[in-house]
Amino acid sequence: MAGSTPLRKVIVDDTDPSIQYNTTDQWILTDIQNLNDGNFGAQYDGTSHATTSSSTEFSFSFTGTTISVQGNLDMITDPTTNATDPAWQCLVDGKLIPNSTFSLPESNWPLCSIGTLAPEEHVLTVQVQSQRRPFFLDSLVYTPVPGAVFPSAVLIYPDRDPALTYSSGQWKEAGEQVTQIPGASVTLEFHGTSATLIGHTSNSFPPNASSGRYFLIVHFPAHQQLLLADVTRPSLPSPSDSGPPPSSSSVTAGNAYGNGRSAAERFRA
Repeated sequence: MAGSTPLRKVIVDDTDPSIQYNTTDQWILTDIQNLNDGNFGAQYDGTSHATTSSSTEFSFSFTGTTISVQGNLDMITDPTTNATDPAWQCLVDGKLIPNSTFSLPESNWPLCSIGTLAPEEHVLTVQVQSQRRPFFLDSLVYTPVPGAVFPSAVLIYPDRDPALTYSSGQWKEAGEQVTQIPGASVTLEFHGTSATLIGHTSNSFPPNASSGRYFLIVHFPAHQQLLLADVTRPSLPSPSDSGPPPSSSSVTAGNAYGNGRSAAERFRA
């Protein structure tokens, strides 16, 4: 990562073998059908680990400068003792980092996070205590160090990432990039085999339906292939079955119909 290329965050799914659960019988893959509370969407990659153990933990080794533990927040608080169920402590290199809680259930919630780590190897440990309510782990998100190399990884491109190009004058900043203009587009240049556009729905905009045309243009070393999908949800086909891995790709999405609202919050690729 040289020059002005930003350090994009890496997302690690709860099923990744790099996450070490202390005892597998205390952590189970849970049914995610009811884990869609709040405003932040479904579980990443369709999975979540849960535990109702009175004492258990997991750990994760990484080299980076920030880390966040993402999960489904659904706890109760004892009005007398102020104790929560479940309860958890997050430690990096044995030192506590701040928890984040909220009074209502939320999916994709940062259960704990820290953004001021030295650029070196660290160990995250999360200790969980549950009386009867489950603790849910969905993913870990961290910022790697410059020059980090991965055999494979899913990177997060936030809405202001320089790899994203928005059609001029057709988008506005509203916590994410928002448009209500038919034909507005956003393009992502990336190296990889797939991409996912993440959006956000807000009650402050008209509820009319929006749809778009999503194009994936794949540039291969020896040839070029165009894959076109007309979809009503921002999920893009993977070109991994169409030939060798691409050297670069661009994704363009346009809000084609109606007076509804399209929002580009971030890409994963």
